[in-house]
Amino acid sequence: MMKNVDIRLLILLVIFIAGAFIRLYPTTLYEKPLKYDSYYHARVAELVKSTGSIPAEEPWPEGGRPHFYPPLYHVLLAATSSILGSSVLDVIKFFLPVVSAILILAVFWLSYSYRNMNTALLTAFLVAFNPFILNASYDSPELIGLLLLCFSVFFLLKKRLYLAGIFLGVGLLF
Repeated sequence: MMKNVDIRLLILLVIFIAGAFIRLYPTTLYEKPLKYDSYYHARVAELVKSTGSIPAEEPWPEGGRPHFYPPLYHVLLAATSSILGSSVLDVIKFFLPVVSAILILAVFWLSYSYRNMNTALLTAFLVAFNPFILNASYDSPELIGLLLLCFSVFFLLKKRLYLAGIFLGVGLLF
């Protein structure tokens, strides 16, 4: 017979797998990224990869336009693309859906640290199937900031202010 905690961990596993599946499955159906902002981010990441610097101006469209996004997402995409030896478009297809799936576990962990298992399961479920987070899972680098915000809040509540500040500061760069 399974203990109550074992059943709850099994429920967490089901929530995580279902949440990861609904984020990652659509990316396997299409060759290209699913949302329009992904192409802009891929273009900037390609510029970072080829020039080694963050562009002040994006050369598309004709005449260019100022680049106002925080830099870390594009640097991370370029580095991941270089490490994996694949194109930025291939990396961008899966990168944010994976981060969004990890967010489910981070929210569970944060909730469990300060409440109880039932509350943590509920928050994991709400994040896993939240339509706004699901929609942002394909082109919104703010999800990485949201993931880092979970760590920041955790350390803030543990009174480890330097770590909380570091995670918050890095999160703002996404």
